[in-house]
Amino acid sequence: MCGSRYVLTEFSSGVGFSAMSDGLLNLQRSGFYPILAHIERYACLDEPEKVEALLQMRVYLQMNADTVLRGQELLRGRYVRTLLKRGYIHFVATDAHDLTRRRPQMKKSWSYISKLCGREYADTVCGKNALRVVTGERIPFA
Repeated sequence: MCGSRYVLTEFSSGVGFSAMSDGLLNLQRSGFYPILAHIERYACLDEPEKVEALLQMRVYLQMNADTVLRGQELLRGRYVRTLLKRGYIHFVATDAHDLTRRRPQMKKSWSYISKLCGREYADTVCGKNALRVVTGERIPFA
């Protein structure tokens, strides 16, 4: 991404955890910093321990802005909030493909995350980390 070592990575939603982690490790061995897109879509990540394993591998995690907002409605809403509250998410981004059916929801997502987790975290996941990718700066792990 932007000439950096960051690479946005996506798997099929039915991928197993072993195949996912192997693929991410291969990217790392090749010198890349993987960002796993749409983490809310993977059934193999339904347990926080699996997400924690990815974090220990130093994989960056991205969640969609509309998932943050719909997290209150979804059956998995508690799970979405838990990932945010624990600081596991590095990026919140739109999955907007147009301005009518999949509209960007960043301002609303930022507001929700700010209330849930604090303004600093909201600023980081909704913008600062993206800027770090553009500048090639390494995003710190907690």
